[in-house]
Amino acid sequence: MNNVCDFKYKKSELNMVACINIFGNRRNVHEKSELGMDRGFVRLRTLFYLFYAVVLTAALLYLRFPTEKVRAFCENKVESLLVDSDCNIERLAYRPPFSVVFVNLQIVREIDGKRSAFRVDRLALSPNISNLFRTFQISGELYKGNFSMQLAVDTSEKSFALSEVSIAGMNIDEWASDFNLLDRKISGKANVSGDYRATFAAPLAGAGKGELSATDGSIELLQPILSLKSLSFDRITIDMTQEKEMLKFVKGEMTGKEIGAEFTGEMRLASPLPNSIVILGGHLTPKENFLATHPGEKRLVEQLLRRYKTPALPFKVGGTVRSPTFRFSL
Repeated sequence: MNNVCDFKYKKSELNMVACINIFGNRRNVHEKSELGMDRGFVRLRTLFYLFYAVVLTAALLYLRFPTEKVRAFCENKVESLLVDSDCNIERLAYRPPFSVVFVNLQIVREIDGKRSAFRVDRLALSPNISNLFRTFQISGELYKGNFSMQLAVDTSEKSFALSEVSIAGMNIDEWASDFNLLDRKISGKANVSGDYRATFAAPLAGAGKGELSATDGSIELLQPILSLKSLSFDRITIDMTQEKEMLKFVKGEMTGKEIGAEFTGEMRLASPLPNSIVILGGHLTPKENFLATHPGEKRLVEQLLRRYKTPALPFKVGGTVRSPTFRFSL
């Protein structure tokens, strides 16, 4: 009898413990649920305040953006970086949330009594939110072409870096007309890609690499090559690197209507650009249709090929950008 009673008592005790555990677990789950809701509410409230701050800042900038002061600051900054230059920005506008658009930005220099200019039709500057005021996205239009790049500023090192640089469809004719220092006509469409980095103290003497290409154009020659007074090309491509004032042409190719060419070399940059020293070497191949219609040039080409014992005509270019020299030579 006592054993039966003991068994009932122990069974009742176990049931009570199970009930306590069940209600205790439910209370823990409820407490954890409330804690999760609190944390979610905190996150939501933080995001709301952040969004509110961004919208409020953007609205204040839009309503009270100091256009004239920013324009004057930018013009003075460009003039301090590019010595002996004048910068003019026709119009500046703020675009929410944090972008600034420059319209008709022009940099002008007086060189040897000539007015030389560089013009950007439109430039949009937008800071990256993840790294505010240290990295920027730049895009716009110049000389009927488009450009874009990433700008990173390092104030501690007083330097900047341009990455993912892309210029597409730039009109060489219009650029050359504004540049106004080459004393000869060039035409075509230019494309540029690459990256570049430099210091604030020497913005044009940095380091970088990239590719320059030009299509459907021509270059007027200061001295004839095989009786040609200008070179018409379908495409020119140049792989380049820069280290301070030295611009190296790692690989260059030209395909044209009358001739084709391969070349390498370098250019020692100077200011102004036409005073830069050029050293190029390569091989030139006249097209068969050109030789068929120019018998005198065909005889000359055959003589030179026999002299140099090469399948293509070796050539060298020297002098400066303003006054280059050309000769057939190994």
